[in-house]
Amino acid sequence: MEEQPKPQIGGDDGADDDLYTVDEVASALRASIHTVRNAIRMGKLEAFKVGREYRVTQAALDAYVTAQTQSQHVNRIAAVEIGAAMHDEGRA
Repeated sequence: MEEQPKPQIGGDDGADDDLYTVDEVASALRASIHTVRNAIRMGKLEAFKVGREYRVTQAALDAYVTAQTQSQHVNRIAAVEIGAAMHDEGRA
């Protein structure tokens, strides 16, 4: 079976205009469909409905991945700082 091209919105250049289903986003992120739908419901992943199904643009997916990456980076820094503070307190 031949893979059909992704539907596009906007101009003919296709830049950041690819549309993805929840299943495709979940596969790309290696996450569950439930996780993707929760991110949409919570407003963390921008999407719109076509009938009963959500669609996510490439730009929205990129923004979500960037936000998640930055959030995890901040959390790691905070954990290191808390660990260092606790270690210092143990010395006192």
